[in-house]
Amino acid sequence: MLYSQERLASFDLQPQRVAAALRGRNVILPGGSVAAGRQTILLEPSGAFEDERDVLDAPVARTKDGRTVYVRDVAEVHRTYETPVSDASWVSWRDARGGWHRTRSLAVAVQARSGVQVAELGHELDARVEELRHRLPADLRVVKTSDQPELVREKIGEFSRSLVEAVAIVIGVALLFMERRSALLVAASVPLALAMTFGLMQLLGIDLQQVSIASLIIALGLLVDDPVVAADAINRELAAGTPRRRAAWLGPTRLAKAILFATLTNVVAFAPLLLVEGSMGEFIYSLPVVVSLALLSSRVVSMTFMPLLGMYLLRGQRGVEAGGARSARVAAWYRRAVDAMLRRKRRSLVAAAVFLGVGLAPALLIRTQFFPEEDLERFYVEVRLPEGSDVRATHDVLERARTTILAREGEALEQITSFVGGGEPRWWANVGPEPKNPAYGVLILQARDPAESRPMQGRIQETLTRSVPGARFAVYRLSSGAPAVVPVEVRISGPDIQVLRRLSEEAKGIFRTLPASGEVSDDWGAEGARLGVEVDDARAGRAGVTHADVASSTTTALSGQTVTQLRDGDRLIDIVLRLTPSERASTSSVRDLYVWGAEGGRAVRLDQIAALEESYEPQKIVRYRQERTITVGASPRAGVLASTLLGDARPRLEAMPLPPGYHLSYGGEYEQQTEAFAGVAIALKVSIALIFLVLVWQFASVFKPLVVLGALPFGMVGAVLGLWATRTNFGFMAFLGVTSLMGVIVSHIIVLNDFIEEAREEGVPLRKAVVDAGLVRLRPVLTTVLATVGGLIPLAIEGGPMWQQLVYVLVAGLLLASFVTLGVVPLLYVVLVEDLKLVAWKPTERDDAAAHT
Repeated sequence: MLYSQERLASFDLQPQRVAAALRGRNVILPGGSVAAGRQTILLEPSGAFEDERDVLDAPVARTKDGRTVYVRDVAEVHRTYETPVSDASWVSWRDARGGWHRTRSLAVAVQARSGVQVAELGHELDARVEELRHRLPADLRVVKTSDQPELVREKIGEFSRSLVEAVAIVIGVALLFMERRSALLVAASVPLALAMTFGLMQLLGIDLQQVSIASLIIALGLLVDDPVVAADAINRELAAGTPRRRAAWLGPTRLAKAILFATLTNVVAFAPLLLVEGSMGEFIYSLPVVVSLALLSSRVVSMTFMPLLGMYLLRGQRGVEAGGARSARVAAWYRRAVDAMLRRKRRSLVAAAVFLGVGLAPALLIRTQFFPEEDLERFYVEVRLPEGSDVRATHDVLERARTTILAREGEALEQITSFVGGGEPRWWANVGPEPKNPAYGVLILQARDPAESRPMQGRIQETLTRSVPGARFAVYRLSSGAPAVVPVEVRISGPDIQVLRRLSEEAKGIFRTLPASGEVSDDWGAEGARLGVEVDDARAGRAGVTHADVASSTTTALSGQTVTQLRDGDRLIDIVLRLTPSERASTSSVRDLYVWGAEGGRAVRLDQIAALEESYEPQKIVRYRQERTITVGASPRAGVLASTLLGDARPRLEAMPLPPGYHLSYGGEYEQQTEAFAGVAIALKVSIALIFLVLVWQFASVFKPLVVLGALPFGMVGAVLGLWATRTNFGFMAFLGVTSLMGVIVSHIIVLNDFIEEAREEGVPLRKAVVDAGLVRLRPVLTTVLATVGGLIPLAIEGGPMWQQLVYVLVAGLLLASFVTLGVVPLLYVVLVEDLKLVAWKPTERDDAAAHT
């Protein structure tokens, strides 16, 4: 309802009186009842507005000459949408012929309750929407801005396929390195252990999702280790002539302690990952749990299922040291290599140290990236105008950005959804909705090919920054792991606003001079115009108006006042009283606004009782940890990592002279990475400490575990070389891979040490014992390592960039660690006994004779 203040003044009326009249007219009140014989009849007085004509015909006042003044005499009534619209959304889509269409939309977000399968919820929603389609208008489209159930189905399908492929590869490796019956027995144990793992996961309420399935793939190599060792032990006993029933029991039992501690070591290597907190801790929670459950299942299978079927199926198979011609050649080669290392211990140790130094050197060339980018078809663009901008200006910029994107990338896109004014629903799990903000808009883009989305993001960022002035644009990728943030953030904290402004401009200047830098901005934005109304109390008193009257009159005129509601069917429509647009078209018209006193009296113009002063001030002041803080954000150019950009800028940022009471801190990916790495670092330290305690418990010695721990750096060399050779960045998932690698390496060395200890108890000479132990473990180690490596290959292919870091660390680390286990560990053990005298080896006559030859 739009009123003219001139017309109101001509009837000596004020807006508040019009509002009171409308509220008094638009009522639904009981009229009492009347008794009519034995009946009671209710009276229903009329009064409620039924349509716009009732509003126009409502009486407002009477003039001095007795004429009635109606609403139509002082105002116009229109049914329209809220102006300006506080928030709205649009959808643009491509038709079958490649043409683009755009229409207003209404966004509905559905979130799954805790414990509900997201994929099943997606199927239910699709079915309900199909049921509703025939009841909806023909021109009404139902489209999905975001479809996480579809993504979950795709991910589970990919990872399930990877799991099947990994199982097939593991079985194939077993067939390659073991005799046929042993390989079939190991192959049969894998699905049984997996079935037990699935059952335990069900008991603990762990769903099948990408992390839990990836955990099963990672655990496959560990899971097959126990059955391989058990089958190999039974075969050795059978080949040595032990009766079948006794061999099936004795083989796994003799190694029961070593296998138990190897399993325990792997568990304590993964379990500390449960200490990681925050969103990343929730993301990887199922990894240590599922791996531990798989190891437990494997342990049970190796001590029950393997002896039972092994007694009937296995026929005996000699070890590498006593096998056929090919095995003899391998054994002879291995003996010569280890003997050469033991004869030249010092040279070998120096060579190992040099290898460590050279192998770890490429770590300086590996770039860091907190979380790898995924090839998802959807990504989004945030659009921010200066604080205080009108929502209509935001919409105009958003529309220019949309048309610019379509002109450049239209052929590669499928759909664009636009939200303006903030308040959009949570359309992605780790993307929080923006609070209501008329200066904010977002474009959600869906690419036709997920593989094209990453390069497209960089092109769109550069295009919008160059072609659409008046706003800041930030293109963000989506991730199923870490939430999206501004890649590089520098926080400047201190007390004074102007000093913070100056320092932020210096920081932005540093970023803008860097070739790696793209969009640069701060979170306070530019200062906005403010029109101050300084009321003169003396003049206002003479005019009979108060400060409250001034505020009430200007608010009603400029923003509008809801006076009552019109009932239209089952909807209530606000009736808003507001000044006609022609009388509030500019800031200059504010001076001509009329102010009415609450207790009556004639209208007075605003400029007669107040002075209007225009100034500029911050539209937003942000605090971080109770301090005023301005955050400078920068995005790297396409192909440049956030860590590279921050590394270039950091020396110059920290060289900035800061006044007392001011300080810098870093946010963005650096903060995420620091917090997540700190959690994983704690887990890694706890893991190493627990592994050491387990080894001390097993060996009943503080020094023998040093042999095991001395082999861990060689696994790190493999991890570094794996990342460097594949040009993969080091990030959170790679850190997880390093933590996992420690347990796998130690578990292999534990069984090797057990054979050495067994030989020591039998009085075998030291050097012969370490060589024989290596030969005994040669086939199981190679089988397990190659099975693990082969099983991880499908995860690297199907899992995408997110899992490649972890896979490359494990694959390269395990391959190198297998050689370390069979070569360097015997050398370290001999040095520990012969040179450092930290471990006692009781000499025998055979040992003395061997020492003098």
